[in-house]
This record gives sequence, structure tokens and C-alpha cells, in this order.
Amino acid sequence: MIFSSLTFLSLFLPLLVLIYFIIPSRYNKMRKYVLLCFSIFFYAAGEPFYIFLILCCIWLTWLLSKRIADSDRMCLIFAIIINLLPLIFFKYAGFIIDNIIVLTGMTVLHIPKIELPVGISFYTFQIIAYVIDLYKGKLVRQKNIAYFTLYIMFFPQLIAGPIVRYQEVDDAIENNRVTWEKIQSGIGRFIVGLSKKVLIANQVGYVATEIMSHPLQSVSTGLLWLAILSFMLQIYFDFSGYSDMAIGLGGIFGFTFPENFRKPYMSTSVTDFWRRWHITLGSFFRDYVYIPLGGNRVSSGRWIINVFIVWFLTGLWHGAAWNFAIWGGYYAVLLAFEKGIYKLCEGLRVIIPSWIQWFLTIFLVAFGWAIFMADGYSMRELFAFLSRLFVGVEIESRVTVASMNLYGYLPYIVLGSLISFPTGMIIDIIGQKLDKIQNKGYAVIHDLVLMGLLILCIVYIVGGSYNPFIYYRF
Repeated sequence: MIFSSLTFLSLFLPLLVLIYFIIPSRYNKMRKYVLLCFSIFFYAAGEPFYIFLILCCIWLTWLLSKRIADSDRMCLIFAIIINLLPLIFFKYAGFIIDNIIVLTGMTVLHIPKIELPVGISFYTFQIIAYVIDLYKGKLVRQKNIAYFTLYIMFFPQLIAGPIVRYQEVDDAIENNRVTWEKIQSGIGRFIVGLSKKVLIANQVGYVATEIMSHPLQSVSTGLLWLAILSFMLQIYFDFSGYSDMAIGLGGIFGFTFPENFRKPYMSTSVTDFWRRWHITLGSFFRDYVYIPLGGNRVSSGRWIINVFIVWFLTGLWHGAAWNFAIWGGYYAVLLAFEKGIYKLCEGLRVIIPSWIQWFLTIFLVAFGWAIFMADGYSMRELFAFLSRLFVGVEIESRVTVASMNLYGYLPYIVLGSLISFPTGMIIDIIGQKLDKIQNKGYAVIHDLVLMGLLILCIVYIVGGSYNPFIYYRF
């Protein structure tokens, strides 16, 4: 079940809201059990078998948590291992064995294709963050296993994040104060996220998918760049839209989730981009990998190694394929180089105009997405694809925008670019000024616009068939 499906919008969410708010607020505990039951059903509806896997991981972690809270290091290590093993098996076993076969020529090794449990990359990291923070004394152990299960399985953030720390929601789990302001804000945030997903991400994503479905030798260099632009807009509006919907849904039920995106395509450096993109994943690797390795409080050589370890793992977190590892290594090189250059030339950013910094950053990010989107390519195919971005070749059987019937989707690419690139600052400024207008007329117009967007989204969902969530498979 996904948030942009009719089943969720017309059945699951209305039924949950009805039951949840029928229960008087004084029966707060009962409300939380309702959230837990619906969250378990939400996951089981899409993963009827793997529901037992996540519940087993939660139960074992909760059993170990008392010893971990008492600073039992072995229990901490065991908890991390038992939660990482399913992730390694389901996500990386096939990749590891395929590479062993390539290196050794052993054909006796074989592992069948196993479907990846939805959300495993997210809930595994959430559990690991919990046990490490519990061991360090940064939080108080949750003694109620139902509440602990709700923390891991709460449906808005279960499938694709954001990766929520227990400290960020412990008060909501215990007390769960719901206000009309939170409900109103949450509904608005959900509709904005749904609009990002349905009205922009799905439309531009279709362009990227259609172009990349053709043989490389039949696609011109210009079309490949159009596919990359479409993909970079798709992955942003898809994932940030999901995060907006998750944050909005959390707000409706009294939970405050951390922000996951802050206008990343307005960045003027690669470092700035990664402060704005998938913020909760970046903070996880910073706090639980980078800093324990020594961070930047080590020698230059050791620091470079730390950066490459973190970004190699970041790349592989996104997928068990070499293009993701290369993508992570690509950013490790860029970030190390960028920090070294600015350290040597502290005034460099002052000299270079901001628009040049932005253009260079967005080009580097776009090239990174080219590596990222080449999932399933062999190394030869990947480098052929990347070289074609800069070197045109003679094409005999050329596909065009017209032949693929893509002209109708180009306005969505323009709209997405205007919103996500620096031109979107104009929209933000207008929105901030309008928000300061304290009158009932503006509030009514604001609500009518949101209602119109919701109706438009439903119309698109009913009439469309292309409705993937990119980060579901990560």
C-alpha cells in the first residue's frame, strides 16, 4: 500500500482517522493501540510474509534492550548483528555471491532471486540508532513493547523514512497530544507532498523511464540529458513528496518528524547539497559511522579513508549494485576535493559568483544521478552510457520526443525545474508573505487551493497507471 493509492486515500486513512478521533482523548492509550494495529495491517497488506520478520526483529531488540540499558556491550553488539543480518541477506547476498562467482569462476554458488522486504533499510537503521543511543544513555528505555513496536512500525515513516530517532518522538509516544493546529498543518503538508508525487514526480518520471527503455544506440546525447533532468526531478519530488506526506500524517496524530529535505537543488556546493538532501540518512551515517571512525579529528590521510568508508556504505545502502558504490565513491571524491580546495583558498567562494557555484553544483549532482540511475548496467554499459553524455555518435534509428509522445510531459519538467531550482525562491518569498496575512479571506483561499490540489491528485491517480515510489526498493 502506498500513500498515493486510492485504497489508502479512500479506505485506510479515512477509517483510521474516524476510529482514532471517535475515541475520547482521555483514552490516549487506546488511541495508540489503534495506531499500532493499523500500522501492522498497513505493512502486512503489502508484505504478508515479511511482517513476521520485522516483528521478530522488534521483539528480540526489546528483549535485549534491558541489558543494553545496563551498559551490556555484548548485548548491544548482538542486537546490531541480529538486525543487520536480515538486511545483509535479503539485500546483499545475491550481490556478494555474484561477485564471488566473477572473481573465482565458481559456478556451484547460487542464490535464488529474493524480493527485498519493503522498508527494511529504514527500519533496520532506526532500530540500530535506538540501541546505540540506549547504550550511550541518551534515552530512557521504552518498557512497553507495544509502544516500542509503534515507534518502529508507525506507518507514515515505516516504508521510506524519514529515519526517526526515538528521542524525537518519545514524548508523542508517551503523551501524544493532538491539537487542531497540528491536524490542520498536517493535512496541508500531506496534500503538498501528495501533489509533489502525483502531479510532478509521476509525470517527469515517465519521461525518464520512456527514454531509458530504448537501446542506448538509438538515443541522442540531448535526449539522454533530458532523461537525467527528468530523473533528478522525479527522485526529488518523489522522495521529498513522500517525506512531506509522512510528516503531515505524523502531525495529524500528534507526532513531529524531522525534516528530510531543504531545497537541495538550490545548493551552491556539493557539501551544501548533502546538508539538504535526505538529511536523516546523512545524520545517521555521521553519528553512527563517521564520528566513531574519528570524523575529521584525525590525520588528513585517515580523514580521507573515513570519508570513503562512509560514502561507500551510503552508496551501497541505496542498492546492491556497483553503480551505487561508484556513486558513493564519486561523492566521496567530490566532498574531499571540495573541502581541500576551500581550505587552501578560503576566499574562493567569495570570488566566484553564486550563480556559477550553483550551476557547477547542479551539473555535478546531475552527473551523479546519471550514475545512480544506471541500475542493472554492467560496467561496460555504465561507462558507455556516461561517455555518451559528452560524445555524440552517429545514430541510424533515432528515437525522438515526438516519436515517444512526450511533448505533453515537457510542461511538468519546466514546472518542476521552476519550483526546485533557485527560481523557486520567488515562490517561497510570496508564500512567506502570504502566510503573514492574518485574515479569514486568505485562510479560505489557502484551504480552497489545497482542496483543489487534492481533487486534482485524485483525478490523476484515477486516470494514471505510472505510480512508483523510487525509495521503496531501497
